[in-house]
Amino acid sequence: MRSTVLCTGCQRTARPSAAQAGACERCAGERVGQICTDCGAEELNYTVGRCAACSLKRRIEELTEAGDPVAVSTLSGYLAALAASPKPLTTLNWMTSGANQSRGFRILRDLIGGQIPLTHQALDTLDRSTTDHLRAQLVRYGALPERSERVAGLALLIDSEVLRVPDGPDRMHLRAFATWKVHHDLARKERRGTASRNADMRPRAQVRVAADLLVWLSEHDLTLVTVAQEHLDWWLTNGTGHRRHARAFITWTVKHKITGPLTVIAPATRRHADPLDPDHRRVLLRALLTDQQLDLRDRFAGVLIVVFSQRISHLVLLTIDDVHEQHGQVHLAIGRDPLLLPEPIATLTRQLKQQSNSTWLIHGGRNGNHLSEIYMRERMAKLGIKALPARTAANHELASRLPSAILADLLGYADQTTERWAKLAAGDWTRYAANRSTTTP
Repeated sequence: MRSTVLCTGCQRTARPSAAQAGACERCAGERVGQICTDCGAEELNYTVGRCAACSLKRRIEELTEAGDPVAVSTLSGYLAALAASPKPLTTLNWMTSGANQSRGFRILRDLIGGQIPLTHQALDTLDRSTTDHLRAQLVRYGALPERSERVAGLALLIDSEVLRVPDGPDRMHLRAFATWKVHHDLARKERRGTASRNADMRPRAQVRVAADLLVWLSEHDLTLVTVAQEHLDWWLTNGTGHRRHARAFITWTVKHKITGPLTVIAPATRRHADPLDPDHRRVLLRALLTDQQLDLRDRFAGVLIVVFSQRISHLVLLTIDDVHEQHGQVHLAIGRDPLLLPEPIATLTRQLKQQSNSTWLIHGGRNGNHLSEIYMRERMAKLGIKALPARTAANHELASRLPSAILADLLGYADQTTERWAKLAAGDWTRYAANRSTTTP
């Protein structure tokens, strides 16, 4: 099946000639196959007499004619953008009726019809993996007010985790900790504009682990009032390191005299690793930049890890709006200041943005989600990229070339972090110079 082209002769979008490159069927003197009766485009019809773009517009008109007038008026901006989609075939496939119809479109249809109220609270009752992308578009086009999805998502998590704990004082304590400590702290960061991209990851873990602890106490006929240090130590020791997130909850209970003087030792954070071998790093980088067989998302993520020391947890949360192109230059917003990308990394990033089928740069499945951090880490491992050694090597090189303050602004790290890189890089250069001085010329 032939697609459409911009004819070099008449400058119209039409079906390409089979014999003359760059020309449409009409300019090449061939019989014109199909013509859209609405717009006159010479391309394959999607429905009888209509091209894909006009078929999409007609489909949107049918939905609005049968919809609730108030809902249609509120959704008018989003529906207009949907009707003008630059990829009408993709949008029509998303709207296809039958068993393969997208759950996201079924929700949109119910919003148009008034069966689902057009509110954040109504969407919160539905599957977030289905509604996240749709919600973002509704906010973008003014159908829903803006809100912090991280804060709202944490509130929903708190409601579900609290219900896991048996009814009683411990459930009330968890609710108070999660609401007035964890949720309040995250909301304050959002208001001040100091919340990082993954600012809700630790709070969510703290609430989940606190609920895990209280469920375990209940199963062993214990409460926060009767739990002793040996009970807590046993629970911490006989589980994964993830249980160390209970430290925030225990600190809070001790401060409010709910428990006795319990302690949870903070886990040691690994901040440094032996850097990736320079030869291996060059081989990896060459493959990421030139191997067309590799997934574009993996190439992009791998380059940003190996070259710019980016954390996987941040990479998966980049959106297409974080890529800015001006005067042929591509900038990526990963820090306080936009980072100018050199070639061929700029082209790689531009291609990924064009390929993305959602708001996420490293897009995931059909529902418009991003790839998970765990899955992306597995994908990097298959390419031979271990994040910490690769980032350590990048840290050393970057710190030897740029001042720490500039690195912090461009790459999204704290000033203290890049200053530590600079000290490590200086230490390596000192050892290098010392070794050279003892070497016979």
